Amino acid sequence: MNVMIWGWGMPASLWYFSGSVLAYLNGVDLTEQILPYFNDTLQGAIFLIMQHFLSAAMNKGFELFEIFDIRERHGMNKMTIGLFAMDEVKNTGLLILLGLPGYWLFMFLIKIGGKVFYILILIFTICALVLYKYLNTNFIAPWFNKFEELPSKLPGLPGLREEI
Repeated sequence: MNVMIWGWGMPASLWYFSGSVLAYLNGVDLTEQILPYFNDTLQGAIFLIMQHFLSAAMNKGFELFEIFDIRERHGMNKMTIGLFAMDEVKNTGLLILLGLPGYWLFMFLIKIGGKVFYILILIFTICALVLYKYLNTNFIAPWFNKFEELPSKLPGLPGLREEI
């Protein structure tokens, strides 16, 4: 699927279309031959949101087949359609809540970094990964999953807990 997306030049077309959306939102007549330059950061944010929805639409059938057909056949599916839809809404919310500010900060560091912007990006990436690990462990994973404590005596493995 990704080969088709990149092979057909979809990111370049989507980037141009996000520029058209930005121009339309700024009141530009879209019948002009050349679109005016506005802001790479805003155009990139529109691009990321459109890319998210486009890839979600292209992969949704495969995800539904995997979850509700393959996993169902092997008895590993406890997900309902409602839970699946709610997870998709949560994913989109996380993209908007965490992804867009992270993207804005990334672009800001490139703009102010000058010749050493790559050092700022390296520091930003390390800090973002550490922050993501903390947020994922304490907030995001419990938001998506229900965690239960293991019982003190597991029926199939007696004494294993004490051995460990």
